[in-house]
Amino acid sequence: MERGQFRGACRRCILPASGQRGRNEAGTMKRTSGNTPPAPIVELETDGRPVHVRPMDFAKGTVIDPHRHRRGQLIYATSGLFVVRTPAGIWMVPSLRGVWVPPMTEHAVSLLTDTRMRSAYIAPEACGVLGQTCRVISVPSVLRELIIYLGDSRSPHDADFHQSIAVVMTGLIREVSTASLSVPLPENDGLRQIYRALTEDPSDQRTLKDWARAVGGSERTLLRRLKDETGMSFRQWRQQIRLLCSLERLASGQPVTTVALDVGYETASGFITAFRQTFGATPAAYFES
Repeated sequence: MERGQFRGACRRCILPASGQRGRNEAGTMKRTSGNTPPAPIVELETDGRPVHVRPMDFAKGTVIDPHRHRRGQLIYATSGLFVVRTPAGIWMVPSLRGVWVPPMTEHAVSLLTDTRMRSAYIAPEACGVLGQTCRVISVPSVLRELIIYLGDSRSPHDADFHQSIAVVMTGLIREVSTASLSVPLPENDGLRQIYRALTEDPSDQRTLKDWARAVGGSERTLLRRLKDETGMSFRQWRQQIRLLCSLERLASGQPVTTVALDVGYETASGFITAFRQTFGATPAAYFES
């Protein structure tokens, strides 16, 4: 696949060479070990503005290797579909949604379709109210217009203007709702084994009791740790994995019935119902929009 490069005013695009840092078999990023250097920091030219927005277009299949920014980053998709992967989980970002990536968070990006995006880079001192975990957010019209304006505008503004914009934007990001487009990766070793197996084969029908025997733990302990670490039951967690895996397959053009069976549903109608309940539209309507 083609390797993505940052476009625009990036002073040093120090993304690692292909193959230097990989993903595991489940598509999630490997956690950095004590002997592995951290992902490179991509430096940005922001003219000292508290919020700097850069428009970027990427072709389907582009992969941006693991990297970090000193600033927080809101990646907003004006069109298309992409995936953000961190050591903590996977976030699927369709058009008109955004993903919040806190400062210095290691992340990689995979473009599942041709995608137009605008990235808002927010100064670290303004990011405290936005949290230290990634999340996919709904982008209301006022936030969308701010992002588009800052990305398209070439007019100079004074420091007070940019500071006011930063206050408004961070306030909006903090208050908007979180979309159901992520799969948290637990810390528990047994749950991580289950996670990797389910992302590799989401059609796996084993119960949590079956999984407990497979990973050498107790069903009660796994359930408690899953609830504590993700806030989900096993059924909810597995369904979320299946539905996010389905988005990647649907985006590649696979038929709905094929996708439904591949991710573990017995019928296409059952899959469509679960998809609509989670994403607010049927698969066909979701991708038409």
